[in-house]
Amino acid sequence: MLKKRGQFAVFTIMIIIIIVGFLVYLSLGKEDIKSQAVPEKERVLLTDDNNIRNFAESCVEQTSKHALFYLGFVGGNIIPDSFDKYFSYDNYFKIPYFYSEGKSKIPVPYDESYWENLLEKYIDLNLKNCINDFEAFRGIQITHGNTKSNVQFTDQEVIFNVEFPVTVTRNSQENSIAPKYIKRINLRLRDILGIVSTIVEQEVENDLYIHWDYLTDMTANNYNITAFTETDNTIIYKIVDLEDKIDDEFYVFQFANKIKTVRSNS
Repeated sequence: MLKKRGQFAVFTIMIIIIIVGFLVYLSLGKEDIKSQAVPEKERVLLTDDNNIRNFAESCVEQTSKHALFYLGFVGGNIIPDSFDKYFSYDNYFKIPYFYSEGKSKIPVPYDESYWENLLEKYIDLNLKNCINDFEAFRGIQITHGNTKSNVQFTDQEVIFNVEFPVTVTRNSQENSIAPKYIKRINLRLRDILGIVSTIVEQEVENDLYIHWDYLTDMTANNYNITAFTETDNTIIYKIVDLEDKIDDEFYVFQFANKIKTVRSNS
């Protein structure tokens, strides 16, 4: 009982650290977009189309990074009702169950296009929040169309192709800014999702214990994988990619599984 309470305390502390770090990252990220793209003292004066495009490009970059961090932080739960069942560890964040009741709960196992589509939807819905109707460029008539994103995974990267049409009007003359943006982020997300699938497969075959042997084997590939026991035989898995960093932060992907009993095979 004392061991379980100790595990719970450590897990709770780590969750608080992760939440605080994630929220700080998001808030600092938004400030970085504003400060890097359009310095405060120059906001009214910047009229060159290159500055407008650079601002939009900065928003694409930051929103793409936010999408990846958020995807990992909440186990893919970045679009409401994407999963059937969740574990709630506070009033704000819910982690989906990928295994429960003897079955895999991953919506489309082995199909990475599902995850690519989640990221695309996130970009399409949230890029406008960063753009903020180009409020930074006061005195210039700027309009934009809808965002259309395409996301692709490779073995070492996540590639964001974003179409965001922008039109600048000066003296009744319209000028269209090149609408396509490409952002490549070094991240082994394809590999991470493969690890997730393997963990779920192992528990479909035998969910009487945590498969620590496999989790340990992944350290050879520069991953740190931990499993924290929660209430009602829930296990929170956390995969940390020690090879790639985004804005000097290691990438974390976490999800929940519910097994029959909490034991180790080691």
